[in-house]
Amino acid sequence: MNRSSYYLKQNVVAEPLVDSWYAWAHLMPPTTLSRNITERHLKIMDSYIESPETHEAAVKDPKLLGGPFMDLKQRQVEKVAELRERTLRERDGLITLSRAIQELDALLRQKAAGFSLEPLYSEVPEALRGYVELVYDLNNQPSFRLFEPLLYKSAYYDTSLQTMALSEISGDDRPFVLSTPRLDDGDSLQLRIPFASDALDVLFRMKHVLTSEEKISERMTSACFLTPFLAIPMRVTFPATRMKTCPRSSITF
Repeated sequence: MNRSSYYLKQNVVAEPLVDSWYAWAHLMPPTTLSRNITERHLKIMDSYIESPETHEAAVKDPKLLGGPFMDLKQRQVEKVAELRERTLRERDGLITLSRAIQELDALLRQKAAGFSLEPLYSEVPEALRGYVELVYDLNNQPSFRLFEPLLYKSAYYDTSLQTMALSEISGDDRPFVLSTPRLDDGDSLQLRIPFASDALDVLFRMKHVLTSEEKISERMTSACFLTPFLAIPMRVTFPATRMKTCPRSSITF
């Protein structure tokens, strides 16, 4: 690629992902992410691996739109199985956190009887110790409060799970985002960039601001990876014309 400047194509769509799943609000906090992994993602993947034909039939039924069914372009059981195994292998900390939340809830329902909750702190699951406060809610039911700022500073919050997937679109149709992971199928470019990175500001600004290859490579990655999504500015030559003199109260365009 020649040293030049580029725009980001207007038909490029960027999808934020967390561990290959669309990054909606509940996948950002560590606790709700952990619960989604165990109670949604793994269950959907298990269901698809067991019966992909059921999912293929369900996504064609408008009545089931938005249900827990994967809407993949073609059958990809092996890739879904690989994602499942990677999740079990690499997200064991979050899976442990999810189990701890479930265990703590069961503990409070079983042992909290309206008296002081302080003796129960010693029974809080290891994964949650230091991150929760045991309380009674407004209805005098035992509950717990999470210290979310501390969780964001813990190992449970991992920005390496955050990815920005770029792809070109020609229409508005796309799979239901909350039940279909974005697999690496060659149709998109997945940039492993934390959502808080300034590099994403540079990327999105490129839809309107001409940006040099040097700046692209400096802030993100080698520009050659972005080649399919970049547009070269058109050079248009207009014939020489003489601008009319307008009154001072007017604006010349």
